[in-house]
Amino acid sequence: MISLYVCNIPATSFQNVSANEIRDKSNFNIDISLEKNVYLENEYILLNFNIKNESDKIDSLRNFYDIEMHPLFVLKKGELRLDFRGMVDGIAKNSYVLFKPGEERRYEFMLNNSFGDAKQEAYNDSKRFYLPEGNYTVSFYSDKAIFGYNLNSNTLTFDVIRPSGSNSDALNELREIYKVEPSTDLSLMYRYFVYKYPESPYMDQAFELYLSIRLGPYEYHYADLIIGDCKWFIERKPNSTSTALVLNNCVELIETYYNESDGIEYLNMVYRNYNNLKAGLEAKRLLNKIER
Repeated sequence: MISLYVCNIPATSFQNVSANEIRDKSNFNIDISLEKNVYLENEYILLNFNIKNESDKIDSLRNFYDIEMHPLFVLKKGELRLDFRGMVDGIAKNSYVLFKPGEERRYEFMLNNSFGDAKQEAYNDSKRFYLPEGNYTVSFYSDKAIFGYNLNSNTLTFDVIRPSGSNSDALNELREIYKVEPSTDLSLMYRYFVYKYPESPYMDQAFELYLSIRLGPYEYHYADLIIGDCKWFIERKPNSTSTALVLNNCVELIETYYNESDGIEYLNMVYRNYNNLKAGLEAKRLLNKIER
């Protein structure tokens, strides 16, 4: 998701509101869902978040941009609540989101980006948090003392289990790569992992990490290689959680090192081939943005 602001502010930056700012927001309904209820350790856990204004009037929510909601999720392993360990990108004081009557908005949140075992090192561009084996619950709660209203979601339950067979081998190798300091060699390790384990549930995040390290001041040396890798990923995983990110990077590289018409041609091809999948939906969004 694209941040509206570019600063990084810890979740503790939220300030309490005064009593006269508290509002009734019972007309909003929140529903969260997961793609499944059993995940492997280190596997991406994508949470879908739907909120709807069920009233016949325009209404607003304070500090309710998607980038400001991460610390409001309550994630528990058994009875133990896991601390939010991420950053909130760009909390704007007294920012408001307007909802038309009946308007529904949908967001996606990657739990691995913000929650992890306390023993794990901080999330960064070369590694990801993960949830250890166990049973978990997740829900959403906004405290009226901070936001001026209470909003609660349904509660979901899911399990995280240890992988076996080739997935176990892949996870062990991935965690060894985590120990390497960021460098060109590290990006090549992630790339090697991607092609070695193309069917692994960890391939997507390894590809993201490869891109995050490889893209930068010297990317022009490897533009053709990266573009080819991105196209290979989109062809293999057109409905992946990572597809939108990969497609955006691919098109940007094509437009930067070739020309805009080539980027548009590629987007049209992706839309034709995958119009009902995440790759096609993102291609359509980018094409519409260009047309405007």
